[in-house]
Amino acid sequence: MSKKIIFLTGGSGFLGREITNYLISDGFAVRILTRDPSRFKDSEHINYVKGDILDTSSLKRHLSGCYGVIHAAGEKNDVSKMEAINVEGTKNICEAANESAISYFCYVSSVGVIGLTNETLITEQTKCNPVNFYEKTKLEGELYFLENFNLNNCSSVILRPTNVFGKTHLTYNNSITGKIKSFIKGNEIANYIYVKDVAYACVFFINQNNLIKEIFTLNDSLLNNNFKAIKGIATKTKTPLVQAPLFLPWLLRFIKLGKNNLGNKFYSNSKLLKTGFNFPYGLEKGIIDALK
Repeated sequence: MSKKIIFLTGGSGFLGREITNYLISDGFAVRILTRDPSRFKDSEHINYVKGDILDTSSLKRHLSGCYGVIHAAGEKNDVSKMEAINVEGTKNICEAANESAISYFCYVSSVGVIGLTNETLITEQTKCNPVNFYEKTKLEGELYFLENFNLNNCSSVILRPTNVFGKTHLTYNNSITGKIKSFIKGNEIANYIYVKDVAYACVFFINQNNLIKEIFTLNDSLLNNNFKAIKGIATKTKTPLVQAPLFLPWLLRFIKLGKNNLGNKFYSNSKLLKTGFNFPYGLEKGIIDALK
């Protein structure tokens, strides 16, 4: 019996590599979109195919025979590429998927679409008010998907991860600058979730039937999900009890970036947990695993 194939965009990235690992462990074959397949080597379970998220014809061609799509490609750092990848790329993969026979579509978005809010407990129903260009393009991609993806008999989800962390996000130093930074941010809610937990969620929903364009926030629990506690776990040290008030890091961000949220916001994972989802790692185990 041949394996079901999942078409993956963003497969060579930070999150995409972990999604690939989970798909393989769950018995799927993975077809990964890349502009240059020669950089990679196919394996028994992985096939790298030449194409571009901006080329609809290549997307339609590579979706042939696939069971599902996980659209994890996105641009967060290069403003000049955000419109093309986050918006046009999402439109293209939706158009190609609408003409396919897939049974699962997972679109990886971001809680950044929420933007500014006065709410302290943020849910999937919180009104979106994006501020920066990244947030705006991710929301535009979401709205296009919600309005235009209409394939029958296809389960579909939008996943909004919070701050996805790996090893590089857990570097600390004992310099004066490092200690000041920790003092300033210590009391802020981090809204951290381990990259492998996000990847697992992308695969978990393949087996959840009758989900039609459902939105889920991906965040860990509130327990220890602040910068002071996270540093303590990562460095195995006790952090100072006294930390700066939340107003200070907000003010410093305002001076540098403009409007931003106070660091008392928590993105609720209640809807996610009601599906029966269990974190394979969770915050503390994720930190330990990342630092191995």
